[in-house]
Amino acid sequence: MELMVSDVHYGKKSKTFNLEICRKRMKNLTEIFLREMEDNQKIFNVERVIVALLGDIIESFTMHGLESALSSEFGNSKQVQSAIESLFKDVIVPIAETGIPIEIPCVTGNHDRSEHGRTYNDPGLNNLTWIIYNSLKLLCEASKLGNVKFIIPTESYVVLEIYGNQCLYEHGDNSRAQTKAAFEALMTARSKQLGKVLDFGRFGHYHEYACFDRGRIIIN
Repeated sequence: MELMVSDVHYGKKSKTFNLEICRKRMKNLTEIFLREMEDNQKIFNVERVIVALLGDIIESFTMHGLESALSSEFGNSKQVQSAIESLFKDVIVPIAETGIPIEIPCVTGNHDRSEHGRTYNDPGLNNLTWIIYNSLKLLCEASKLGNVKFIIPTESYVVLEIYGNQCLYEHGDNSRAQTKAAFEALMTARSKQLGKVLDFGRFGHYHEYACFDRGRIIIN
């Protein structure tokens, strides 16, 4: 089973959203996922779970200057801390307690940086998600959650093998549009870059669900 988490924007503040509401939603998401896992286990052998962290984990107080500051509940340090605490307690631990092996591909997003301009020099390493993801990994190790495996790239994407197929996990801001053709083009470019065919794609960024080819490409 696969759980896609993207564009949570910890630290964003609006009339209908803040950290308290965010954490309630994350807990609810996990509860629904666990219920679906329990239902599936009545028929299938759920032997593997992928919890894909697909970027834009925080809002970023500084990314767009005053505009970002006005739309944030608090600064980047607390955004990072809140993301770590919530993802660990509200998502990872409850799923890990099932005992099923969990893989967590961790990619960065365009909001996970401190400044407006993006870096093409190892964005996975140089964005704020590097702190979040590696802290989560250390917490899981310290808590002896031996069934949890993190994949934290220095690049902006991860590729996992799923039953002989190659699945690309990427935030999605490198796609030119939220269309099948645009994501096909991105997957083709990554395939050429890696020298292997990518069969599936999982993306975020657009804040709107879309599914192409019966789940071959999913935008979270």
